[in-house]
Amino acid sequence: MADQRTQEELGEARQRIARLERDLEAVTHTRWWRARELLRDARRQPSALLLLLPRLLRLLLRGSVAATGESTDDRAHPPVTTGAPSPKGPASDPRQRLTEAATGRAQYQARLAPCDAPPTRNATLTAVVPPGAEPPWIGGVVDEVTQIDGARLWLLTAPADADRVRTAHPSAQVLALRDEPALRAEAFRASGVVMVDLGEDRATAEDAGRTALEAAATGCAVVGHDPRGLYTDLGLPDLGPRAQDAATMARQARFLLTNPEMIERIGAVALRRAHASRLTGAAGGATTTPNVPTVSAVLATVRPHRLEQAVRALDAQQGVDVQLVVVGHGFEPDAAALRTALDGGAVGEVHTRQAPTDHSLGEVLNLGFGAADAPLLAKVDDDDLYGPHYLQEQALAAGYAGAEIVGKWSWHLYLSSLDVTVLRRPGHEHRTHPHVSGATMLLTRDAFDANPFPARARGEDIELLRRGVSLGMNVYSTSRFNFIAVRHGGDHGHTWRADDLEVATRGADDRVRFVGPSTDQIFL
Repeated sequence: MADQRTQEELGEARQRIARLERDLEAVTHTRWWRARELLRDARRQPSALLLLLPRLLRLLLRGSVAATGESTDDRAHPPVTTGAPSPKGPASDPRQRLTEAATGRAQYQARLAPCDAPPTRNATLTAVVPPGAEPPWIGGVVDEVTQIDGARLWLLTAPADADRVRTAHPSAQVLALRDEPALRAEAFRASGVVMVDLGEDRATAEDAGRTALEAAATGCAVVGHDPRGLYTDLGLPDLGPRAQDAATMARQARFLLTNPEMIERIGAVALRRAHASRLTGAAGGATTTPNVPTVSAVLATVRPHRLEQAVRALDAQQGVDVQLVVVGHGFEPDAAALRTALDGGAVGEVHTRQAPTDHSLGEVLNLGFGAADAPLLAKVDDDDLYGPHYLQEQALAAGYAGAEIVGKWSWHLYLSSLDVTVLRRPGHEHRTHPHVSGATMLLTRDAFDANPFPARARGEDIELLRRGVSLGMNVYSTSRFNFIAVRHGGDHGHTWRADDLEVATRGADDRVRFVGPSTDQIFL
């Protein structure tokens, strides 16, 4: 038995080393990248070196803290980190507020959010074993998972129960972790599926419900053993499939572990729903309260005939309150017509501005962003397609990722002349990344005040990102879902244009994923 324990402990150590290596790789691709940018600025202007050194040291310190999984804050972390950055304060400098926000970003790895590097969504299942008597579904799940080639099963349990669980299930990897959300989240992030048991006793169901929210907040698919329908009684969001018997639960686990696309889809929805609500109350009376961010959607356009369609898409947004700012480049938008297009949805206030025709696109965007007063500012286009949860996903990410700039670096592109939808740059989801698509950018108010768009007709979004990274801003890429960029063809929809064929094959990993725009597959 001692030899077996030694082997298991060595296995746990190897897994921890592998996890640290992944974190260090994330540091290499993000924080070191920013450090190099700061050093490049210092070489161009040596007199600024003294000002850049503190920011450089802070970046390196954040990297080392993220790699070790330690936190500089000893306070207990709540089950779900929600909320958006604070509104603009007129008495403080935006760059000073950005510096203050950056000091707390070292806690990122301990937050309940997808990890800094792409999640290791391989065939790993984590089953949370409740204290005391083992639930009946554990044995069936162990048998099912061990039949899948390459699958791994982790049993997450309290230290007091670890020996009993190891003896009962020698083929599984038992993780004996203290009852702390940050430590559980570390195991959840490396899993594809997390199984939670609500049991028969309502008095203990609240703790299991919190665990389900924690797992969902890391982007996992959650399978719940729910014999009494307590998810509904507790008011918990639907985070994934639920079962009332062990056999169904085992089949669900096998199906998900052999279909990673389903894990990603369920995880994306679960992540949004977990952060869109707060679980409060004592055992037996837990309730959820909504977390509804406020976003200013800034729409700059030279095409008045496309405004109505764009406004209707923003009014259909869910889980957010929207302030709409429309800037006509060379014309005055009809505010009354815009309000008529609304249907009592997410859009409340409507503001219009007119920009002179000789203004660059960067100047036009600055006019619109300057007129907005929400704590979060989103750049939207008049011809792209936005799912009902697009703004909610982006806004919530600004809170849980501690990001000043949020966007998508993996995204779908619809080529109308070919009638196909291409997935651009796959594999850059739920991670800090120095680049995001300009059409998907959301900024905090402080980030825009410190770093407005440059006065350029083209490339204004790329330069804003470059300068933001050099200032130490955190840029975060969300999921590939809920947004489709549209590239319009010529006058005839059936004409295959040569440049569209080039776009469809531009990236080494870009692939056609769907025929048609396929909003039913991309909007989750």
